[in-house]
Amino acid sequence: MNLHGGPVRIHLARVNPADHHPLVGELIGMGLTDYYCTRIRFSGGRWCVMTIATDQPDGFDDDEIACFEGLLDHVGGVLELHVTKRIEHSLLDTYLGERTGARVMHGHIRRGDGETIRAALWFSDVRDFTVMTETLSVEQLLDSLT
Repeated sequence: MNLHGGPVRIHLARVNPADHHPLVGELIGMGLTDYYCTRIRFSGGRWCVMTIATDQPDGFDDDEIACFEGLLDHVGGVLELHVTKRIEHSLLDTYLGERTGARVMHGHIRRGDGETIRAALWFSDVRDFTVMTETLSVEQLLDSLT
């Protein structure tokens, strides 16, 4: 995005990659000729960025750019749904674990739902561990556990 929040367009076939972000060089290396980046408004005032690139020899024409702009209001809701779903999966996997997170996402959350699994729980007490966590660096603490 430019400093004013407007779209960014880079005719990749016409630029020196050294004058731009390293991504520009990567896109050129992939054989792409034109790059377009614009914001999409999400609910609650949030913004997302949509990027589009092509390998057409002449890049995008003005009608294609106008078409992209015309689609923004229509694809925003769909993209927000996908982004929200990805965040939900990530949070559930992080806090519940991949398997349990997937079960919750599929609606298996009623009282009494459950399954029997084979598992072992191990509890051990390390003498003065609380003091160690407060006085040692993370590296020193982990080294002391090995």
